[in-house]
Amino acid sequence: MKIFVIASNIPYRQDKQSGITAVHIQSYEFINSLLTQGYSIVLQIIFNIYHGETLSRQDLTELAYLKTRGVEILDIVYSEDFYPPANRRLMNKVFSRLKSCFSIKVPLPDYYPAIVLADLIGKRIDKKNCDFIFTIASPEGLAATYKYRAIPTVAFQGDIDFKPALVSLKNYYIFTKNIFDFLFKTIVFPVKLLWILQYRRAHIKLMRDVEVIANATDCNVGFYRKHTLNRSFFIGTVWRVPEKDTEVEMFQFKKPIKIIGHAGNLNATGSTYGLRFLLKELVPELTKIMKNLDYQIHIIGGGKPAPGLEPLLKQEKVVVRGFVKDLDEELFQSDIFLFLNNFGPHLAAYSRHMIAWSMKLCLVCHSNSKKTIPQIEHKKNALLGKNSKELAEAIFQAATNRNLNIKVRRGGYDTFQKYFSPDVFMKTITAEAAIVLKERAAKIAGVQ
Repeated sequence: MKIFVIASNIPYRQDKQSGITAVHIQSYEFINSLLTQGYSIVLQIIFNIYHGETLSRQDLTELAYLKTRGVEILDIVYSEDFYPPANRRLMNKVFSRLKSCFSIKVPLPDYYPAIVLADLIGKRIDKKNCDFIFTIASPEGLAATYKYRAIPTVAFQGDIDFKPALVSLKNYYIFTKNIFDFLFKTIVFPVKLLWILQYRRAHIKLMRDVEVIANATDCNVGFYRKHTLNRSFFIGTVWRVPEKDTEVEMFQFKKPIKIIGHAGNLNATGSTYGLRFLLKELVPELTKIMKNLDYQIHIIGGGKPAPGLEPLLKQEKVVVRGFVKDLDEELFQSDIFLFLNNFGPHLAAYSRHMIAWSMKLCLVCHSNSKKTIPQIEHKKNALLGKNSKELAEAIFQAATNRNLNIKVRRGGYDTFQKYFSPDVFMKTITAEAAIVLKERAAKIAGVQ
């Protein structure tokens, strides 16, 4: 079977430099797994506006490595090819958004400008004789294959595209520092809300064109089933298996106890909710329950937190690390891996759940995480809490009960291997694609 893979980034084997996100690593793991299983891969990269118009030395190294593995890499499409620089200027962007807000027709190109690539990408697909298209968290890839009917499209979806913007707007006071609060509420808020509602219409229209939607987040499955009527299912997400292995039974508590309070960009939507809950509610509870323990809460990640959170980073026991080059080693040396991004209204099956499990860490997370990954089980592969008191108690137990800590580590790794290893993930994807191909063949036979 030959697969036409579309990504909006360079697949990376490691995340040891700034700017490399989870999607870079996942893209590589998807492709590597397909190659291992004997599939042929044609890779089309369509960069989003966050990538520059040149390739770094490491980008070139990663692409060269994929070529040695037999991946056919097509000419990269840069964002300037479908998103003119003029549209990035502030006034042009404001005018474009206002126009989109009041459009009666669904303004698909305004939200997914890569749709203009349809002819180019369609011709490239036609030449490669592939069996199906697989897009990796790539709105650009879905737009560029919109209305392409020759072979089916399987889309791996992380977020529902418009939702981060919607939850950020609803709680704008957390994310922005508005001096003119009245003007924001009366003018900016309504316009932004209209823009997001149009974004929602555009996203639904785009996704109705996709035959299979593989969701990283379980609570997103119903949205696509309801609004697109297409095949939508939960698959979760993956992470690479670390080169370094750790023997869980050898775990011993550090002095001081090392808690990873946050790992990731400090100003992302989910990060903002998680950090706010950690710094405003959980840290005070930990101060009470762990007063006789020596511990540190490490905050890892680049960027600046939302207004109002920065002063809270100066609390006792909180250690701000910024970007760290060897994140794996930092996590391996932790006693507890705390993940709170799902405290807020923006729920997602973040890759950090998988990072914790694949690295045999002791995962403590908000109980909302179970809504995103049903395989999460309290005291089996994670410790859960629905509020600051319950989470503080869970952290205390993980910091004082070595047997429980080891049990969670072992259970998390077993869960990762059973459900979310790259090979398991891609076998599910190819099986779904095979079903669609079989259904297509049956329809064609029926017509004839």
